[in-house]
Amino acid sequence: MSEQFYDDEIAPTLMALSKKCEAKGVPFLALVEYEPGKFGCTEILPPVATIGMRMAVWAARANGNADSLIMAMQEHAREHGHNSACLHLLGVPAKPV
Repeated sequence: MSEQFYDDEIAPTLMALSKKCEAKGVPFLALVEYEPGKFGCTEILPPVATIGMRMAVWAARANGNADSLIMAMQEHAREHGHNSACLHLLGVPAKPV
């Protein structure tokens, strides 16, 4: 698939779907790798989104970079708390500060 095909055909369809989800307050994530290492992402992340959905969005945004994913998880955990052994090992407090 080419970037042009993604831009012309796929992205607008995903955007239309995401708008329907947004209108109903439904979390939405679509990640397309239109060329090796080249991604298009469409996401709707309303406040009701669970940690599982948030983690999927963070992973999509990270584009394969584990450090970016881990830093997003740490940031969220510092604000909201966590029960992760791995985040504990990284020194992230279990309870929000």
